[in-house]
Amino acid sequence: MTKDYKLDPATVMDIVKLGIKTAYKKDYVSNDKKVQLLIKIWAEGDIQVYKEMEVVEEVEDDARQLTLKDAKKMNPNLQVGHKFGINITPDDLNFSRIASQAAVQTIKQRIKEIEKEKFYDNFSHRQWELLRAKVLRSVGETVILDIDNTAVVLMPSGQIPGKLYAIWEEVFVLLKKIAKDGSAITLDITQSSSDFIEAL
Repeated sequence: MTKDYKLDPATVMDIVKLGIKTAYKKDYVSNDKKVQLLIKIWAEGDIQVYKEMEVVEEVEDDARQLTLKDAKKMNPNLQVGHKFGINITPDDLNFSRIASQAAVQTIKQRIKEIEKEKFYDNFSHRQWELLRAKVLRSVGETVILDIDNTAVVLMPSGQIPGKLYAIWEEVFVLLKKIAKDGSAITLDITQSSSDFIEAL
């Protein structure tokens, strides 16, 4: 994963832990969706799961809270407002096929989110710059370009009138605007405006 997606080891570990959390909740705490889990992965590969608890003056949710008196039995340094983890790792930690599939889906989703974040960061400061692109295919009146290994749509309004875009042809486009709406990222690119001609 580190090599394939160019992620640093710490990020990879966080993603793996996220997957383990998903699998654990699926198999062991499906009745408590709000539980906060902390995952520890030791160098030997052993996994430990902790449930986050909060020290409070008066318990309102005994699944997530402990009184100061009870908390100090575990750690005398704890105070009201502190959060800490209780080891809830089963003696035989095994995940079902459904839980494992859910973990894989969570990992894939997080990787996609990170790729989108990196893509946005890469282009957020490049508005009104020329970008090198490669033609992937035409879909109806639109042209799909590859820009930094990401498919980007060149709309008809941004195309050179009458131009036929050949597959794998290298072209330049002007990045007019980059926008983020939730998880969707949109590049407004053109080859047809006066700004594009001026940039060339």
